[in-house]
Amino acid sequence: MEIQAGLTWKPEYEVGDASMDAAHRDFVETVSSLLAATDAELPGALSMFREHAEQHFGEEDTLMRSGDYASAQCHLDEHQAVLASIREVQERVAAGDCAVGRRLARELARWFPEHTVAMDRGLAAWATKRRLGGHKVHFVSRLA
Repeated sequence: MEIQAGLTWKPEYEVGDASMDAAHRDFVETVSSLLAATDAELPGALSMFREHAEQHFGEEDTLMRSGDYASAQCHLDEHQAVLASIREVQERVAAGDCAVGRRLARELARWFPEHTVAMDRGLAAWATKRRLGGHKVHFVSRLA
């Protein structure tokens, strides 16, 4: 997947769970803020992103740990790796290395669509099946 100059919400990022989709929209907004931040704004934008990521990932992590989600460990590990990267980048930006903060923002813009398709859709389907006893059925009207 190509690295994007920006990150904007697209319908294909939806996973079918309203709560996760709302968190993902917020994720896109915080990454967009990182991408647009000036050097002076970058430390604050990183802090806002970290706060969002800790809450967002925490909610998903709690969900995965609450049951027998088969792909939990890989998903949990990926969340932890992103959080560790954010902490490291925050330290480097605080020391004056804004370039590494910009690289992180670009990498997050590349990473998010892949993570959503590869991991979050499966988690959303598992959570729906667990909650409802089956998968959601989507009806499409073919009327003109």
